[in-house]
Amino acid sequence: NINGGIMKEVTKDSFKVLKHILWYVVVLIVILVLCLISKYFFIDQIQIIDENILKYINDTFVSNTLTGIMKVITVFGSAWVLIPLALILLISLKNKKYGMLASINLLGVYLLNCIMKHIFERPRPELQLVKETSYSFPSSHTMCSVAFYGLLIVLIHKKMKNKCIKYSLIALLTMLVVLIAFSRLYLQVHYLSDVIMGAVFGLIILAMFVSILKYLTKEN
Repeated sequence: NINGGIMKEVTKDSFKVLKHILWYVVVLIVILVLCLISKYFFIDQIQIIDENILKYINDTFVSNTLTGIMKVITVFGSAWVLIPLALILLISLKNKKYGMLASINLLGVYLLNCIMKHIFERPRPELQLVKETSYSFPSSHTMCSVAFYGLLIVLIHKKMKNKCIKYSLIALLTMLVVLIAFSRLYLQVHYLSDVIMGAVFGLIILAMFVSILKYLTKEN
């Protein structure tokens, strides 16, 4: 009877997590459809706003020193940093479920971003400060950073005991995500709409994995 009660509780929690994930999938699809509508009916207006914002950033902020800093910051949102970091978590975390969750998070958000880029096929801005050749919408650096570093922030908040270190890491990672997003605009490799929607899609993926994390935490 005890085992049966535990199995019922686990099954109930599993269905609850699945319901949350399906809800986020629906939200993701709705936003994706709205983006497609915008592409075909409002792209001219969006393009004008995006180009004016890039021009403002270029005229207001760009300098040799800051360009060097932004080139370093943007690397933290690239596969060169995120993949090794996911592997380190997979190997080093005592609870392998969390390391696996972080790795699946990164793989899932990256694959989804690749699919979206080929759906929208938006060209990059012309005057780039670093060379990028893939499609522009949505920003993969922003999307992956929000989803992956966001999950790390949640894990740190849940599991780390030392409050000083915990909140310092959370503040540092939050600032890093914001700076990575800004670096994509500063370096003129993305439009504002690319970065905003990259963050939105990243947050939806993050919400899915937080639901799974809550289930794993309760299970433990």
